[in-house]
Parts: sequence; structure tokens; C-alpha cells
Amino acid sequence: MPEPAGAEQYSIWVGLIFVFNLIVGTGALALPFVFSQAGWLLGTTVVLILAFISYITVTFVIESIASANAIITWKKTQERRRALQASGDGGHANSDSEDTPLVTTSSENPDDNDESQRYYAIQQKVEMGEMASMFFNKIGITLFYVCLTTYLYGDLSIYGTAIAKSVTDVSCTYIPQNKTCHDKIPDQEPCWETGGLRRLDAYRIFLTLFVMTLGPFAFFNVQKTKYLQILTTMMRWLAFTIMIIYASKKLIIDGPQGTPALANTAGMF
Repeated sequence: MPEPAGAEQYSIWVGLIFVFNLIVGTGALALPFVFSQAGWLLGTTVVLILAFISYITVTFVIESIASANAIITWKKTQERRRALQASGDGGHANSDSEDTPLVTTSSENPDDNDESQRYYAIQQKVEMGEMASMFFNKIGITLFYVCLTTYLYGDLSIYGTAIAKSVTDVSCTYIPQNKTCHDKIPDQEPCWETGGLRRLDAYRIFLTLFVMTLGPFAFFNVQKTKYLQILTTMMRWLAFTIMIIYASKKLIIDGPQGTPALANTAGMF
């Protein structure tokens, strides 16, 4: 649907924040560990391959949105032409007809190219579900929503697990005698010295609280998320900055630690 008059238009920087939040998630914080497990050469190669695939995917999405805008603009042009013909003012109707191509290959007249390319100008917001209904049949639409649901479920599972695990590690203060705060503590160990609550029980409690707190937002109609996106970006850059500063401090004070492997395929599984 076209944006209503007076609707808020985001600046380029806010648009970059939206794109950054879509691309960079919590997985970026785990990249150092991934590189240490898979090897610096293998990890770099896989990241470059994924970046190339992501670039291709983005171009596909942009082309799909442009095609959807062309279809919408074409339908509006035809409706306007039919309305003018019905009102007896056919002589002033738009010159476009069913036989006029949406885009021409001739570049002799730049004005003609501008006229044909106006269909593909991205001027309206077209949702993914709306594009699926425009390009796919019923089976394709069903498969699209199955893929979208699966993706969102996996994404939310990562966030739910990461948040509950992080809160558990911060909240649980009990450390066994043969462990340090940097070691992996088994889930069956107590969370606190008193109370009899295991770390696994604390994790399940925090996960339930997370789902009950943010779960209802799935039923809300939240469209204006500008300030939420800005806050999210600030928190992510804060996490990146803390991680980089902490790693740099360790390198400066303690020196290089360990010798990362060149490639370790076992670390990919």
C-alpha cells in the first residue's frame, strides 16, 4: 500500500541502522569462538562465501520489489485509463496500452527510457507476503509462509537460548572447587550455594520469563520501530566495543594466547 500523506520518512542513516540490525545479530558475538574452532583460513573462507550468497540474495529481493512496484504501477495506469474511457474522456487517457512494454531496450531517446523505467522505481512499500501472492500460486504461497515461519522460529530460538543462557551465567554465583569462572560449568551443578536450584532449572525459569515477557508482542501491530532500532544498534555496538577492548587488553597484557589452526573441518559440525 502507498504511504499516506504526511507519513514519516526515514533518513539514509536510519535506513542503514535498520539494515545493520537485519544483517548483524547475536551471531556476530560468537565469531571469534567460531574462528578458533574452525581455523582462521577456513573460517574466513566460509564467511566470504556466505557474504557473497547474502549479496546475491539482496539483489534478488531488490529486483522482486522493483517488479512488484512495476506491476502495481501498471495496474493503476490501466485502471485510470479505463476510468477515463468510461467517463467519455478517452482522448486524454494515458498513452499506455496493453501492448506497451513495461521496459524498452532502445536508448536512442533518454526520455523514453525514463518513461519505461518509472514502472520499476521503488516508490511503494511492498511486503514479502504481498509479493508472494503476486508472483506465486497457492502452493508457492504456502511454501513461502512455511519457510518464513521456520526461519522466524529458528531466529527466535537462538535469541531465547542466548538470552536465557547469558542471564543464567550472570545470575548463578556458585562455582565448583575444580572450576573457574571461565570454565564451562555443568548444568547439574547448583546455581547458588543455598536453595537447591540447579543451573538447568534456573535456565528454564529465565527462558520461560523471556517467552512470557516478549511472546505477547507477536500479537501486536508494531510498525514504528525507529527508536527501538536505534537502541538496538547502540546496544550491539556497545557489546562489540566491550568485546574488542577486552580482547585487546588481554593481548597487550598477557600477549598472544594459543595457536589457532589453519583449518579444522571437525569444528564446523
